[in-house]
Amino acid sequence: HASQPLRCRLLTEVFLALLLMLLAYKTGWFPTNGMRSLDHAGLSAGGKVLDVLHHLALPALVLATVPLASRTRQMRANLLDVLRMDYVTTARSRGLPESRVIGRHALRNALNPLITLFGYTLGGLLSGSFLVENVMGWPGLGRVTVEALLNRDLYLILGAVLMASTVLVLGNLVADLLLLASDPRIRHD
Repeated sequence: HASQPLRCRLLTEVFLALLLMLLAYKTGWFPTNGMRSLDHAGLSAGGKVLDVLHHLALPALVLATVPLASRTRQMRANLLDVLRMDYVTTARSRGLPESRVIGRHALRNALNPLITLFGYTLGGLLSGSFLVENVMGWPGLGRVTVEALLNRDLYLILGAVLMASTVLVLGNLVADLLLLASDPRIRHD
């Protein structure tokens, strides 16, 4: 079924968000909801930034952890494929240390598919954030979009879709620029 991976990812995000909320509640290390503390207005400029970052830590951790497993698995598969290539075998036969063979020859080529997926991951982070925002009480674009859908606010929905599309396009542009910088075979004169 086509929607099965999406459903699994969303359930994982909700479960991890609830688990981290429980951890934050039990330990008191992190705030359990909102974007700012109650005393935010009385803080210095640096204190305000640190306060927002402290509130952002758990939602960012949830959104970064969920795609990490699949990207790690993909990187491992790419690296295993590249390590079987002839140029890696040639580098080993020339007596290069294994760390240099992996770092200079194999790793750079194994990163290309992951860099390509970077733009897609950015778009997925933005579109998947609405559940995490609602569970963790973070006022963000996902939460505003869900409220706009419930209120049938067409213009706000169009703005949210435009914003998500812009992030996806910019993410793909950054991925293309990173590919250009990392792989000399892509450069065209």
